[in-house]
Amino acid sequence: ALCNLTLSSMVSYPASTSCRGVAVADFNNDNRSDITYSDGSFAGIRLGYSNGTFTVGTMFPVGNSPFGIAVADFNHDNQLDLGVTNYNDNTMSILLGYGNGTFASQKTFATGSGPIPIAVGDFNNDNNQDIVVGNKLTTTVSVFLGYSNGTFSNQLVFQIGNGPFAIVVGDFNQDNILDIAAAIELSANVAILFGRGNGSFAGLMTFTVGTNPYGITSGDFNNDSRLDLAVTNFDSNSVGILLGYGNGIFASQMTFSTGSGTNPHSVAVADFNNDNKLDIVVANYGGSGSISVLL
Repeated sequence: ALCNLTLSSMVSYPASTSCRGVAVADFNNDNRSDITYSDGSFAGIRLGYSNGTFTVGTMFPVGNSPFGIAVADFNHDNQLDLGVTNYNDNTMSILLGYGNGTFASQKTFATGSGPIPIAVGDFNNDNNQDIVVGNKLTTTVSVFLGYSNGTFSNQLVFQIGNGPFAIVVGDFNQDNILDIAAAIELSANVAILFGRGNGSFAGLMTFTVGTNPYGITSGDFNNDSRLDLAVTNFDSNSVGILLGYGNGIFASQMTFSTGSGTNPHSVAVADFNNDNKLDIVVANYGGSGSISVLL
């Protein structure tokens, strides 16, 4: 069932008109959720007060037109760090956290052209966090293998399709090795690259979805212990669900309308009604903007 979400109240905090990525984590170890966001040429941090309000934003320089943002502990100090894609610079910034809500100056790594999505996982089973970035203006993703000190290898480039706009990492063929799934904007499909466990990927497979897929996430939507995919089809005004068979193959998408002119963009999953089944929330770009929940 599709529900239009109504929130009890909204508190707005200033940001620039180019505020794009956002993530939530505890950056100062006070057991309160904080917010990080990409804004202009900065990564912003707003520390939470636990009453639903946040501090004034503290801004940390990154590259030009930052887009995607990811959170992980890249240097094994038990403090959360940031990874940010810089769309106009063709770089990725890494900011190591001090555990008090502040960060060291960025270290940058060259990506492909137009990096947008960023995701984290251990792709070579060395217990260090690695990074994958989608290069939207190309047909590639860049993989950066992490070292234990918060630095990374030069990019390893893999073909994935024309315009990777969103990425999710998971084990889609149940071999205990992480794979990469991407929403390919210009090809109207989802592409899967299968991990080899050594930081390389092979066996590209594609699955047709709707027009201009912009968001992707994974979860077990039919309780068969296999990962499935959910995709937002921006110009089709729908969410596509692709049920996984556990061998890297997915069934044809089932579509659920989000309504005419909604242009669904971003997608996430959680159990919102406590029935032990995953639900889907979608941020709609079109019209006056709305949030849709599929239970």
